Amino acid sequence: MTADTLFDQINLPMAATIEAIGYERFYPRFFSLMSKIARIDQYMVFEFCDSWDSPRCRLAHNIQRPELGLQLASLYMEGNYLNDPLLAKLAAEAAEHPTQPACELLLRKTLSPVYRRRFYNVPDIQEKFAIAANDEESGRLYYINFYRSAEAGFNAQEITFLEQSSALISSLLLRHFREERQGRGVQNTYWRRASQNARRRFVN
Repeated sequence: MTADTLFDQINLPMAATIEAIGYERFYPRFFSLMSKIARIDQYMVFEFCDSWDSPRCRLAHNIQRPELGLQLASLYMEGNYLNDPLLAKLAAEAAEHPTQPACELLLRKTLSPVYRRRFYNVPDIQEKFAIAANDEESGRLYYINFYRSAEAGFNAQEITFLEQSSALISSLLLRHFREERQGRGVQNTYWRRASQNARRRFVN
């Protein structure tokens, strides 16, 4: 499959996603768009300010077990992001090239045992494709993570498509988050309510 046929596949879902920016219907359309690029089993997006001491979760969704995604996101924000081997590296690359998102594939086998057990073994994740993108308007860093649970992980074509689409993906998400900050805030309200419930049920 060529890049041209990829564009043919994502053209209509991309238009529908753009139309939904700032509204609750954005996420179902975004997930539909992503399904044309790669099979994603879990989504997570975190927002960081300059201090790095109070990250915010903007999206946490495990396809098969939605509550588990919220639980893992809550745990990640409790200081475990400091042990993420890609976060600092991609953040530095994104800072060096502010208009260009940085991206990389992470394999489960490369992680420390504790981090791997907590964030990869429990949800049965094999790999993640991570993107770090700067929002020029707010100065915030957004850390976008797509996870694959299949034993084989992402295939070569999916990795290529994710790399080629990283700027588009980050642009759509960042624009949606800007709209939320300007007053709609649908997902923020949902995240606060759902994460509070999930944290009560989390078992290490």
